Amino acid sequence: MTFSHHIFVDYENVREIDLSLIAEKPVRLTLVVGLQQKTLPLDLVKRLLELRQQVTLVEAGVSGHNALDLVLGYLVGRESAVADGVQFAILSKDKGFDALIRHLNQNGIRAERYEQFASIPVIKPPGRAAARPRHASTPEDRADLIARHLAAQGAGRPKRRKTLASHINGRFDKQLSEAEIEVVLDILARRGVIATDANGWVTYPD
Repeated sequence: MTFSHHIFVDYENVREIDLSLIAEKPVRLTLVVGLQQKTLPLDLVKRLLELRQQVTLVEAGVSGHNALDLVLGYLVGRESAVADGVQFAILSKDKGFDALIRHLNQNGIRAERYEQFASIPVIKPPGRAAARPRHASTPEDRADLIARHLAAQGAGRPKRRKTLASHINGRFDKQLSEAEIEVVLDILARRGVIATDANGWVTYPD
């Protein structure tokens, strides 16, 4: 099976996962556990054995503040360097991963953080309303749309960076993460569509 998605689970942070949802889907999953997590639920172990072709269990190996996060970040980075075209998901409630998500997106790698296992679109259980596609377009496509919208607004364009960020999220039905919004802002700045000073004021060079 060719895998198009790779999910990395911060098992110290989120433990409610149903591995049956990835069965027969083009999904690989890396379950990262902390050094102090000496036992796993029996049902989870059974699923790990059943889906051993799709699931990898990794022990962080060290304890301490953010130890597991650093190991997980390394694993994502290593995989993203060799797995061309794969979409990555990090399952964690830790918003600290958003910086990594932003960096990956800036480099053309599709990635997102989720807080609930069943909310990841590729494994969403049947019968639930489909999640709005947060990656229906690339960051470059989003920036194109926002640039056109800002040009049409004229004098009504947001004057503060925070307001502009909120404005961008609103254009996408508030479905973007903070990391995704930052990527759009970075692209707009790189293209010269906007300029932001140290106090957060936004100007439009055109």
